[in-house]
Amino acid sequence: MSMVGYPLGDKFSRRGLYSLCRHPIMLGFFIMFFSVPKMTYNHLFFSVNCTVYILLAVNFLEEPDLR
Repeated sequence: MSMVGYPLGDKFSRRGLYSLCRHPIMLGFFIMFFSVPKMTYNHLFFSVNCTVYILLAVNFLEEPDLR
């Protein structure tokens, strides 16, 4: 049982933004990283490294814990 008294299901929520994207907050980070007025090499390096880190962390740390 969850804290509000409803039984917890085995499926993930598929309402709202979750029906389009599994992690809408992460999608917002990706948009934020790459939508800058002037992309310098330093910012590109930062954006690519943060993107790779997020993808690895979600796939290998967060998803297995949710299952």
